[in-house]
Amino acid sequence: MKSLNKGVFFIVILAILVGVLIAKSNFYSLNNHTRLIDRVPVSDYLIRLKSLQFSKEINPILFKYKLPIREFASPDFLLGQAKHHGINIQTEVYLFFNESKDEWGALMQVNDSSKLISGIDRFRKNTELIDSSAEDIRIFYFNELKIYVAYEKNYLFIYSGSNFSARLNEVSQSKLGEIRPQWKRFLTKKPFKNENLVIYTEGTGIQSWGFDYGLIAHDNDTTGLHLKCYLHSYAPHGIYCTQNSVGLPRSSQDVKAIELHLSPKFKTTKTGQQLIGKLHSIGKKISFPTHEFFATWAGDLSFREGGSVNATQRVITSEFDDDFNVREVIRFEQIKVPGYTVIYNTSDDGKRFINKLFAKGLLRSEAQRLRFLFSPLLSMKNTLPYYYFTSATRFPTQIPNPGNYVLWNYQGTPILLHIGAIETNSIELDIDFAVKPVLKYIQRTKKSNLTK
Repeated sequence: MKSLNKGVFFIVILAILVGVLIAKSNFYSLNNHTRLIDRVPVSDYLIRLKSLQFSKEINPILFKYKLPIREFASPDFLLGQAKHHGINIQTEVYLFFNESKDEWGALMQVNDSSKLISGIDRFRKNTELIDSSAEDIRIFYFNELKIYVAYEKNYLFIYSGSNFSARLNEVSQSKLGEIRPQWKRFLTKKPFKNENLVIYTEGTGIQSWGFDYGLIAHDNDTTGLHLKCYLHSYAPHGIYCTQNSVGLPRSSQDVKAIELHLSPKFKTTKTGQQLIGKLHSIGKKISFPTHEFFATWAGDLSFREGGSVNATQRVITSEFDDDFNVREVIRFEQIKVPGYTVIYNTSDDGKRFINKLFAKGLLRSEAQRLRFLFSPLLSMKNTLPYYYFTSATRFPTQIPNPGNYVLWNYQGTPILLHIGAIETNSIELDIDFAVKPVLKYIQRTKKSNLTK
């Protein structure tokens, strides 16, 4: 019993000593420092970035196309420079930007803020720099770049926009554990948890399409980029791909293509109605009767533009008969015209949409055929429940289960969007496009900004 009491007494004394040592080492104050994630402001788009891993991921692209930045974006160079200037890029970097893209910011972890000034001084030699540092916060403005840089002991804040003072106040006055709700929601989402670069939005942009939030991540090789999108709606969106559908085969000549086979029930859901409203606002540019189309559409749509097809052209010539009287002679000849095909199915009131196209002048009769805006002349047939339009001599043959995708050409770059997994409240999309046109676009944008 005495030995037990001595043991308890020893444990109590040891606990007191440990408590004194912890207090003297200022342990609690060290761990009460505001975390980086507690400081980050919110905006329309939030980004979580693993810098080193992302650098390793895109480095093959930079070297393949011999971009000037390739040496400075290598993982070894970034790590060395970060350590030299007291920045910890082995931790996650957090970024934000708004819908109009005229404001963005980034927050990075700092290990030794005393080393940062050497990096600032290197820029000072080559560009105009305004120092407006306060007592506790160093603040610099790079006039040529229109970028603010601010830092304290454990963070570096980089900002571009017109709201710097308010944003810096959000960053500097944050408290431990006060992570903003939007960031908290983002970081608890399961999709793309292990990706190196993830973009999250719950702003008006994504909501205008009928979804409550979305996440974007990417994969790449040296030739192509693959975007992975996850769209979520709290109410069931009602969008489902139909089984045993028929459509058009995909061709290497397709410049633009749409292949959609959806259950028409989505038109009654909140998400579906907002999608239709968004498409209506786009269609208004050419006075397209979007609402009439969706009111009669039964869910199947196949569209192709590209290549050339055989067509018959009606030619009228004047000839002299044996008595030298002028007469008109009609003959038909085979010609090549741009390939253009549309097939869609309708409900019982399908003619209402066709009549609306005629009333708005989008569809008109010409040479006993039809023309939609600037399309080649089209032949039309109606085999219920399908309407067929084609510039070819013959109507194309449909194939089973052609998939659900959209191929579009944006400024010369083909972009392919596939509909992936669909759940009651979510949809996954896959978007593929080539790397090279993207790099050229970035270079053109950079040159344009430099000449302004």
